Amino acid sequence: RTGRAAADQPGTAAVDCARARARLQSIWSPGTRWDSMRSMFGGLLLVCASAAGALQPPRNVATGAARAARRRATNALAAKKSKQKGARASRRASLPPDAARPKLIVFDLDNTLWTPELYQLRKRPKANKDIKLFDGAMDALRDLACDDGAWAGTRAAVASRATEDEWAEALLRDFDVDGRSAASLLPFREIYAGNKKKHFQQLREASGVAYSDMIFFDDYTANHGDVTQLGVMGVHNPRGLTFEHWEGGLRAFARLKAQKTEFMGRMFTLSDLREA
Repeated sequence: RTGRAAADQPGTAAVDCARARARLQSIWSPGTRWDSMRSMFGGLLLVCASAAGALQPPRNVATGAARAARRRATNALAAKKSKQKGARASRRASLPPDAARPKLIVFDLDNTLWTPELYQLRKRPKANKDIKLFDGAMDALRDLACDDGAWAGTRAAVASRATEDEWAEALLRDFDVDGRSAASLLPFREIYAGNKKKHFQQLREASGVAYSDMIFFDDYTANHGDVTQLGVMGVHNPRGLTFEHWEGGLRAFARLKAQKTEFMGRMFTLSDLREA
């Protein structure tokens, strides 16, 4: 009976265990019948087992604690990887000392500088959370931000058909590039729907740079088809801007300029850049 009571009331299990032990001692004698002793030992074992169970945390509490520990470990690992990625050393384009550089470097936004594309989102995105810059895009922006005089005669711009221009402007302000906003590195911005010939016409008027002194990075071949007609050299980056597109495009621009050509309207693919 003592064992059953302890099982029904786990909170008093330790007390009942002590009482059962005292009772056993009081009735112990050399003449005690075996069947009585067996019954008493069985009750004592049951009570002590209940007491041991009462001293352990409930199963759901133990399971919850284990899950919390695993979650903390997972979050710590993710934070470590994120920190390591953030600390990735950027690369700068290596060009010959006498290489001609573009006077205006123009970037598309969606699937060129960042991912995913804005039309895929339903609410205002946050930089580095909902929208992330490609590694090659960050390399290019950091290269332009480097204050060593290499880009003294060069400015940068945006030509995008993104449907959410306010979102795009906010993201450019929020992306940090070595202490500067991406917007400050891209002072000329044309962000609206339509043929990109119009974007470049506006960029030429605003910057005063000739088409032959521009280079354009975009993931969409149709945009290059329109812009090359104006005489702008383009680099096709179908899956986002990579360092190879960035450096290879600048080298290709320098080679075309060395040929003294007046018309620079040509699109380079990654294969073209590798073969050159």
